[in-house]
Amino acid sequence: MRFDEKYMEPAERLHGPTTVRWMFFHLKDNLGQQANVSSYKNNNDGILVKVLKEIPLGDLRPNETVQASQEAQLLSQLHHPAIITFYSSFLHRDSFCIITEYCEDRDLDCRLEEVREAGQSLPETQVTDWLIQMLLGLHYMHNRRILHRDLKAKNIFLKRNIVKIGEFHCSRGPWELCMFV
Repeated sequence: MRFDEKYMEPAERLHGPTTVRWMFFHLKDNLGQQANVSSYKNNNDGILVKVLKEIPLGDLRPNETVQASQEAQLLSQLHHPAIITFYSSFLHRDSFCIITEYCEDRDLDCRLEEVREAGQSLPETQVTDWLIQMLLGLHYMHNRRILHRDLKAKNIFLKRNIVKIGEFHCSRGPWELCMFV
């Protein structure tokens, strides 16, 4: 499938207040932990499945805490089909939490590993489609004078074969990986 906005479904949005409270986010699956940042998937009880990323504030230096908040602010301003959708951020106990969309097809690194292990290769048209999607997302960001600086297969997510650029930081310092130019 070629990437074109006419193929995209409307942006998924939360209904009701935009502030999400921890108690309403029913956690289901731990998606993993990387550098002291835990990610969880909520259960699909009739609401849109989302990811909650929990960043322990005790593990951050004061400037990194500010930068974590700036990452959430930055994500809240990016609205493009090839960029992970941001829903909310909040403080809970000693953690800074960010809620984003869930990409059920995992990341590009996992997909490439699956193909490699199966002794197969991706069709050229698929690679071209993903590359175009990534370039459109990067073009959108660069037009807003934003650099990602940690673009790699692990930070590119797949949702119904649509590329989603995510992870606008390096989990635990240096938070400067996403910056304004």
